[in-house]
Amino acid sequence: MFNLDSKYSNITTQVLTFHTTKDGDYCAEVILPKSIAPDNKYNFGITFWATDYANFWMVMLSSDGTLTLFSKANNVWQTILSVPNAPAYKSDPDAVNALRVTTIAGKIIIYLNGQLEKAIRAQSPDGSLRFGMYAQIDKGVDGTAPILVKSYKVTSGQ
Repeated sequence: MFNLDSKYSNITTQVLTFHTTKDGDYCAEVILPKSIAPDNKYNFGITFWATDYANFWMVMLSSDGTLTLFSKANNVWQTILSVPNAPAYKSDPDAVNALRVTTIAGKIIIYLNGQLEKAIRAQSPDGSLRFGMYAQIDKGVDGTAPILVKSYKVTSGQ
């Protein structure tokens, strides 16, 4: 569960106890509350290919149904692609959305609720790589509903 507020409007965490290789399968089931306002969305992301907190890739799902692939290099964010109103997004209250990203042989493949959304080629970093989660509310507000992560699973890429 991620509780976000006016003081902490985003959080990221990476697994430091073991590392992955370039190929991986990352999946999280998450409940995103409804957007507070059109310009204030909840967001949940799976981070992967991370060398540290300043350098990683992330697939993010927003409470308006947008899927976005970002890269962060030397603390500078770049939007790689965006899918507004992803067809597989479940917008019902308390709906569980399964966000999945696989990295196999230089490809990033993004799924939402079992449906393929996008696949692209990308250069993965060398060495041992981290993975993790990211949560954000665009404009922090005290007393907002938490983002609930029902499950999180990582396996080797297949």
